Amino acid sequence: MKKLASVFALYCRHSVLRLLLVFLALAAADLAGFYLLGGSAMPSLSGDAFGRFVLLAFFAAFWLCVAALLAPYNTRAQYGYTLQRLQIAERTAFFLHIACNALCIFCLYAFQIVLLRLLARLYQSGAGYAEGVQGVYIDFYRSAYLHSLVPLGEWLIWVRNLVYVLTAGILTAYMPLGMRCRSKSSAAAIILCNVFTLRFKIELGGSAFCIIQILGAAFLAGVFLVMAFGMLHDGVRRAEDYEN
Repeated sequence: MKKLASVFALYCRHSVLRLLLVFLALAAADLAGFYLLGGSAMPSLSGDAFGRFVLLAFFAAFWLCVAALLAPYNTRAQYGYTLQRLQIAERTAFFLHIACNALCIFCLYAFQIVLLRLLARLYQSGAGYAEGVQGVYIDFYRSAYLHSLVPLGEWLIWVRNLVYVLTAGILTAYMPLGMRCRSKSSAAAIILCNVFTLRFKIELGGSAFCIIQILGAAFLAGVFLVMAFGMLHDGVRRAEDYEN
């Protein structure tokens, strides 16, 4: 168990500082957009301008997060040596990589939800909604942009978003593996990550399309897992194998 924790910590240490910067940038962007678009003077938070800005800021943060997860390690040999020293099977290390990447992306998504909740409270305190902050949440149903991020009672969209997070974790773990094995499919993984941002917005009550998105993302995750298993050893590589 300690060996698994050591490898997981190796992956986490690689990205944590970069991700903190991404979180700060997202918070600054959301707050700046809120005030630039009128702050508490806005008629409501359901306007397309605010919702579109928040969603675009989240997409930008998502791609910065992906870039942070794909940034090269200090030395590939040191990474390979750590796996060899701990005697961790390469497939096990790959699953730990997926878990780390998915956790990072989930934290970004959760942080965006927290930011929207804080902005809702800020808007309510200035606009003076008699219903309190719960009244502001009605705007999340009216705006397809905000509803896609915080679907409230539509559990199917919550499931879709979590499936997207897991699939993005698999794709970002696969990309460096594909590049190391000189596979052209690593470029496809990058392109497919972009599909999540292009097809993220969903209207209220779009359950049928949401199911298609869930099945499509799950299918992609399965395809890339199968391809990864074809490249990975079920044993341990030598450290010098990671230098190439």
